[in-house]
Amino acid sequence: IYPFSYDMFNVTRPKELKAIETCDKTFAPCQAKYHCNYAECGKRENKVTMFRKPEKWFASYMDWVWPGYAGKGVSIKRVLPFQSQISFSTGIDEDVSAAIEILQHDYLWWGITDHWVTTVCLFHCELGGEPRESELRNTRDHKIARQEDLIPWDEISTTVPRPEVVVPDIPAYVNEHYKSDVLLYDELLVIFKERSEMCGCDFEY
Repeated sequence: IYPFSYDMFNVTRPKELKAIETCDKTFAPCQAKYHCNYAECGKRENKVTMFRKPEKWFASYMDWVWPGYAGKGVSIKRVLPFQSQISFSTGIDEDVSAAIEILQHDYLWWGITDHWVTTVCLFHCELGGEPRESELRNTRDHKIARQEDLIPWDEISTTVPRPEVVVPDIPAYVNEHYKSDVLLYDELLVIFKERSEMCGCDFEY
């Protein structure tokens, strides 16, 4: 399937997309349920997504949601385990082969954030366009609004356990609760490397 292009799949380019009744009545593309698995989305094949090494993804996600719960005096343990990457992106829970099939045929494109430089290179190789310097610059603010109006921030550490206390051994937890994510990531990494070789993109380790 790789490399591919809009013309190869005969799909509408993003700037020409119009609202279509699907995915909660909105498709631009599928705003309400961006990773929806509905038939119309599959036909259009203009969904994109990104993957991350499960351990890094889980640790990052815990850090992201913790302040919101901690600010309310609630332990993050109440919402564990989170929805898996494989389920979020494909609607498949355990069948890795089926998930890869969906990614290969229903998605226009996917990348891996752990290998960002290669991902940017692949994006332009497979979908066209010229790379921009800003694409390689981290412009995302990692700071999270903390709900200090509910609990003073300096008191949260003593009233609500931090993520590393709730899950002290992230690798073991991920291997136990996200086995399919681990398997999927390993499979996708092989495909990702093959794509990078086809496009002449350096694969940074």
